Amino acid sequence: VYDGCPDADTSTVGSRWTVLAWGGAILSGVLLFAALSLPESPVWLLAKGRRPDAVNVMRRLWGQSYDTEEYISMRDGGSINEGEENGNSHRGATLRDLFKPHSRLPMLIGCGLMLMQQWSGNNAVIFFCSSIFKQSGMQDTDLASLYVMGTQVAATALSVYLMDRAGRRLLLLVASTGMGVASGTLGLLFLLKHGSSSPPSWITILALMTYIIFFSIGMGPIPWLIMGEIFPDSTRALASSIATMVNWFSAFGVTFLFATMESSLKDYGTFWFYTCILGGAFMFVFILVPETKGLSNWEVQLALRRVAPCGGAGDDKDLIDPKVESKAVGVIGA
Repeated sequence: VYDGCPDADTSTVGSRWTVLAWGGAILSGVLLFAALSLPESPVWLLAKGRRPDAVNVMRRLWGQSYDTEEYISMRDGGSINEGEENGNSHRGATLRDLFKPHSRLPMLIGCGLMLMQQWSGNNAVIFFCSSIFKQSGMQDTDLASLYVMGTQVAATALSVYLMDRAGRRLLLLVASTGMGVASGTLGLLFLLKHGSSSPPSWITILALMTYIIFFSIGMGPIPWLIMGEIFPDSTRALASSIATMVNWFSAFGVTFLFATMESSLKDYGTFWFYTCILGGAFMFVFILVPETKGLSNWEVQLALRRVAPCGGAGDDKDLIDPKVESKAVGVIGA
């Protein structure tokens, strides 16, 4: 926060932090009371053998007309989770389960997307945007930062509209491309500034806003969404926790190392490093990440089998009900 206001009067910093702290406390309280009304997940209730409660929750969430029996029969007949096939669906997942055939590729995708989300440099750009603007020659860095944050809010709202229309995979590919171009442009602008040229400051603002827009419609929200869609039911809780841990450790590393990278690679080299990461992210998504829009969890597992390298999730093909597979392949092929 203070980095965002480098020229602020230090006598007002304490009052600003007080307002922010109270605002965060109020919102946290609202979240706490709202969470009290949340039901347990139907998947978790079924795993614990609480079928009547699961049926009630499904009808509460999805309407009284929802066919709960079809959902339960598909889950029981279409599961590719070895623990459920062996009658051990009530036990919690262990780290060993994450390395079983049906979990390896989802773990790779979930953790890989979280790594690339952070190492694309977003947090560094956000936390240090004022200093970036200052280095580019701008005078009113606070106003420029306000424009960037406003753009992020608008682009995030746009992503809500696009996510179920354009599809997750397409948005990730478009976002990584747009962010890569914007990051590479920022590197070029800083390189020119080190030379005899002095690019207009508005170009820096445009490049940063372009970066933020593409991050907000793709690389920002979609890894979190996909994380809940690709993990098998039996390992979702543990796998999601590990992917989240990877995300926040990466966020710490990117933020902690940004100043060091600037001093060693220079500002232009740092942004070109992020450009290389985004190029890798594009290839990662293109090769490994299937489209999950409109698919159930079992259909997603089938889609993962179709892109699994060297067997991967396809090693347990015989555990899937042929009727479920036929339905899933029809949806994926569409």
